[in-house]
Amino acid sequence: MSDDAAGTSSSSSSDINQWRFVLALDPAHDALGDASDIGRAADSPYCNPPPSSSSSSRGGGAAGLLASVTRAAKVSKKSSTSDTAACGGGGGGGGGGGGLASAAYFAFQLDFPPNYPFKPPAIAVLGQSFHPNIKRTTGEMCDSVLTGEGWGPTLNVRKICMRLRKFLCEPDPDHPLEGEYAQLFVERPEEYAATAYKHATEHATKAKAEDAMATDFGAELLKRQLIELAKNPIELVSVGLTDESNVYDWEILIMGPEGTLYEGCFFKARLVFPQNFPYKPPTMIFQSEMWHPNIYENGEVCISILHDLGEDPHNLLELAEERWRPILGVEQILMSVISMLLDPNDEISANLDAAIQWRNDRAGFYQKVRQCVRKSQEDWASVKRVAIQSVRCKGPEHSASCIANSSRTVTTAMSNNSRWPKALDESLPAIELYSDLTARERNEYENMATLYTIIIATEHLERAYAQDAITQQEYVTECNKLLAQFKIAEKAALQGGGKAGMTTEAFMKLYQMDCPRAVNRLLRMGVPEPIKSTAGGEAARAAVTVAETVQHFITTMDAVKLEMRAVDELQPLLSDLLNALVQLPDTPDVFSPNDKVTRWLERLNAMRAMERIDEDDARQLSHDLDSAYSEFSRYLRART
Repeated sequence: MSDDAAGTSSSSSSDINQWRFVLALDPAHDALGDASDIGRAADSPYCNPPPSSSSSSRGGGAAGLLASVTRAAKVSKKSSTSDTAACGGGGGGGGGGGGLASAAYFAFQLDFPPNYPFKPPAIAVLGQSFHPNIKRTTGEMCDSVLTGEGWGPTLNVRKICMRLRKFLCEPDPDHPLEGEYAQLFVERPEEYAATAYKHATEHATKAKAEDAMATDFGAELLKRQLIELAKNPIELVSVGLTDESNVYDWEILIMGPEGTLYEGCFFKARLVFPQNFPYKPPTMIFQSEMWHPNIYENGEVCISILHDLGEDPHNLLELAEERWRPILGVEQILMSVISMLLDPNDEISANLDAAIQWRNDRAGFYQKVRQCVRKSQEDWASVKRVAIQSVRCKGPEHSASCIANSSRTVTTAMSNNSRWPKALDESLPAIELYSDLTARERNEYENMATLYTIIIATEHLERAYAQDAITQQEYVTECNKLLAQFKIAEKAALQGGGKAGMTTEAFMKLYQMDCPRAVNRLLRMGVPEPIKSTAGGEAARAAVTVAETVQHFITTMDAVKLEMRAVDELQPLLSDLLNALVQLPDTPDVFSPNDKVTRWLERLNAMRAMERIDEDDARQLSHDLDSAYSEFSRYLRART
């Protein structure tokens, strides 16, 4: 069997354990191997048009076609060659359908396990399928050799491709994954053959198979680019997914650089990728109000890098190398859009009125742009006022530090207008965030907005850490900062004014905040997610960690003995102790000291800072600390 018989092959990522390729089921390849090894495409319903009613006869037509499938395992290489020739001639033999046989194309993905070849790869069909032994919803396949007990270490990739070809040619109705297809195959073979051929003409074309490969490849590529942009963000640009379940739909926030016409802006946009990305460019649409020669009135961006690859005979001003290419990524798109904002191209205009004003009335153009900037500031400031208006925030998913500083950024951007021409400042009305509120009421709203922002920031931080978008050290640093800020903000927002006596849970319910990760971290745990040190850590660092842990144990146990009972006295001590415990190297997965301290922290975090534990609780806490310290001592002895 030659390489051509397996179609084109491609790896979807840098992971050598994952392969994707297109297998061509072509009757022209039947002569390249024994039918018992590779099956006969000439007999496959995917490659043969259904026979006409006039040509359906005993032993012929679809029934004969399917009978040939059964016989294919017994024919010799010689007969395989002759039958292929007959098929190519458009008539007779086992493939006696209503016309010439044609090739069908199927995209596969192979995920090889670490212990390959002793264990088989996981094989899935990419794209839509019609086969009794292929799960149509997931592409999972069932084959006695490739996925069953018939697997052997001698099956290399070439032999896997040969077996896949035979698998497509010869369905096994006795072990189906799609019972409906298997029943059709056994009871109404003519109908099965006609349906299979129709499916092949619509979904098993070469273009569809390549699109199926590209779709899966595009999703992996976008995930990697999203993680990379989270680790190394573009300055003043924030990216995230509109919906966590859809990697093809991104939400973008562009903040204006200092010293430019767009200084202080908060422009929101969506970047929607096609299913066959990166072979086709995405579409970028601004959701904020825009005034720009290269942005349509509906917000869609018109820029060369977002135009399909190749030359456009209707646009001779745009060179092919300026248009989209599959090697380009999200970072290049965003940098090009920022460049477009600062330097419009009025030769290729999407908004003719804006282009004319840019050419003839530059001052008027600047004023219109500044109005858009002010409008974006007001829209972004509504994130702060959402706690007042009970409007649920669904802003772009970006880093915790960006969210936490959003209110300060809005204030700075709106007040720092000294770099803009004075005439523009005087011609635009100032935006009053608060018009009819007293100073005390404004302060209360500021405190609630700060608490709201910290909760949202914590939710996004936990999500970013779970998705491996930030490092462990970055997570611990930011989480500790947010935990400290939360205690201050909670006290300021909920222990005075109109919200006095309200709990944080009630506050979140009132303002429709769905932040389960933040609740767990801020209200239950009170410390960052435990991070285990590596077994090969430096001895000196381990010694320092042990010494700090001993110190925190002694400090906490002494505090209990000195009759410290207030929550705000005990909680910081237990938090420091747990932070030290989780840094210890080589601790078991279930470590009693961590569990005991965590339970007490969860209990104290559920209480108000002014509350106190009673004497029974104090006695139990002292006992748990003594027990935890004993277990810690045994851990140290085991390491020496």
